[in-house]
Order: sequence, then structure tokens, then C-alpha cells
Amino acid sequence: MRRILLLCLLALSGCETGISGPALPGSSLAGGLGLLPDDGTATQFRCGSSRVEFRAQAGGGDKAQLLVDGRAFALRQVAAASGARYGGGAGPDRVQFWNKGNDASLSVGDRVYPTCQVLASAQNTAQDAIQNAAQAAASDPGYRAAGNEPAWALRLTPGTLALQLDYGATRLETALPARQDIAGGYRYESRDGSRSLRVDVVRQACRDSMSGMSFPDTVTLQLDSRELRGCGGEPADLLLGAEWRVESIGGQAVGVNQAVGVNPAVGVAERGPSLLFAAEPEKARGRVSGSSGCNRYTGVYRLTGETLQLGPLAGTRMACLSQDMADLERQFLVAMEAVRGFEVAADGALRLTGPEGGPIVARRVAARRAD
Repeated sequence: MRRILLLCLLALSGCETGISGPALPGSSLAGGLGLLPDDGTATQFRCGSSRVEFRAQAGGGDKAQLLVDGRAFALRQVAAASGARYGGGAGPDRVQFWNKGNDASLSVGDRVYPTCQVLASAQNTAQDAIQNAAQAAASDPGYRAAGNEPAWALRLTPGTLALQLDYGATRLETALPARQDIAGGYRYESRDGSRSLRVDVVRQACRDSMSGMSFPDTVTLQLDSRELRGCGGEPADLLLGAEWRVESIGGQAVGVNQAVGVNPAVGVAERGPSLLFAAEPEKARGRVSGSSGCNRYTGVYRLTGETLQLGPLAGTRMACLSQDMADLERQFLVAMEAVRGFEVAADGALRLTGPEGGPIVARRVAARRAD
């Protein structure tokens, strides 16, 4: 097992607050593309008002990454008379980090930080760190995006960006760069020498070209000279929120005469069929409820990688006030049970489709103004 970084190798006669010398080997830019260690361990320091996270390569390698002030630097270990010394880059991106026992010296460009001290809460064993990482992953699966031709997959978790492409043949894992706001979404951008990576997430509904599943975000990757497009986010986020009011079923508009009911069990304000989605802790399943026309209904929804299924549904059994309303309710419930997919159009309309087509088209209910 590799020696713990924080062990002091030799007795120290003093503690330097800065490090002089020429630029050191390695690369350093915000969100550098050097690979992170794969053992999930990290040590955190407090350098004045700045919180710093240091990760050394697993297995005793000479690579490391340092996160400070929203930036990530890829470093390499260099010879030192005592402690463990790392550096990389040049000019304003020249970084030097020298750890000695529970203290460390840090400089970035011309800035020399106050003496860094390891945080007591960060002095976990490797086993503790691995368990903590596993628990965090279970509670926070992170943000996911994917695309096709060639297949690629992106995962963003707190502090980490992981990318697979070329059907898994190429893998990249790096510290998560600082998030930048762009029109309609946000961006992560990283450079490391001649290599560059940019991830743009735009809040615009996207339909996967292979599965047909709809997603809330359109994602564009720019890796060096390659541009890849795909979809991201949780499909359920397109369904959750305000209630959906049904406009048509099987291409037939829900007319005003059919849609207005005064059944006391439904309420005079009810206007035809509606849907309201509510997630359980796992967004891939939850409850769907609303008006079926004459009655109220409730049931479950399930989202898989390619399908949306609704039901079984259960509801009240009040009689409809007209045959038109009874026919509309029956048509709606049959169509709901047949749903196997959905999409959200550019104009915001929700289309629920089944094997035979015949979509249910619905729109969000506008929020009412307070008097």
C-alpha cells in the first residue's frame, strides 16, 4: 500500500511559504485533462481562506491533481529533500505544491498562499474514503448525457467529469471545471496543453436518435477537433411540475362541450382530462393522477430506457352528466393504458404515444394569478 502523502519523510528545520525555481514538468490549466487517481481518495487543506483538495495517483505514480479556487491543475511529482513536492505549468498557471507532514506550501503564478494545513475531517483512511465515495454515488448519481454514432456517455458528479466515447474504447476522467453560464444553459471547458474539452448543456428538449426517448437537455461535446451531439438530464424532469391539460386524443380535439363538467365529485372548475406526474425518490417511477373527465384517477408511471408506461389506473365511479362526457372519459382511460412513450415538442406540447399511435396531446396549465 502506497505511503500516505502526509507522512513527513525527514525532520524539518523550517517551513517555507513559497517555492522558487524554474517551471516544472507537467501540465496545468483549469480543469486539466490529466487522469484522476482511481482509488477515490483525496486530502483537503485550508490555505488561508481557500479550501484545497489534493489527489495523488493510485499505486505510487507521479501524477496528481490539485483543486483550488474553482480551478483544477494537473501536476507531477518532482525531487525534494523532504516531504512530497509537485509542480506543473508556467507563467500564471505555474503551480507548486510542497507537502510536509500536516502542512503544505502552495503557489499559483505569482500568488503565494498562506501555509496550508490539513483539515482534521479529511484525515480518513483509504477505506473510509472509498466507502464515503460509494455512499455519495448512491445518493447522488450525478448528471448524465449520451449520444450516438459514435456512442459516447458523459457523467458529471460533484468535483468529477467522466467521459467515455468510441463505444468505450476512449475514457477520460478529470476534475470538474468551473461552471460557466451561456445562453439557455451552461458550459464546462477544460484545456491541457494541445488538448481541449468543452461541454455545452442547453435546456432544450432532445430526442435520442436510437431509443426515441425524450430528455430535457441538448448536450454538445467538443473534444479537440471532434464535435459530438446528444441528450442529457432525466427524462422525468420533462413530465414533472405543473399539471398537463389534455387538448386532443387520437387526433380528435377535446371540445368545450365535452370538456366542461359540473359533476360535484369532480368540481365545476374541472375541464376535461388532465395529468399530474409526481416522482418517488427515484425519478424513473412515481404517481400519475388527475381528472379523467367525470372522475378522478390515480396510478403509477414507469420510465425505462426506451418506454413510458402508465397504470394500472384506479378512479372514482361517479356517473357522467352526458354521453359525450362518458365517451370522452372511456377514450382517455383506454389511451392512457396504451401509452408506451412520450415526447415534448418545441412548442411545449406533450405527446403520449402507444404502439398504434393515437397520441394524447396535452399542455401545461398556466399558473393562476393571485387576486
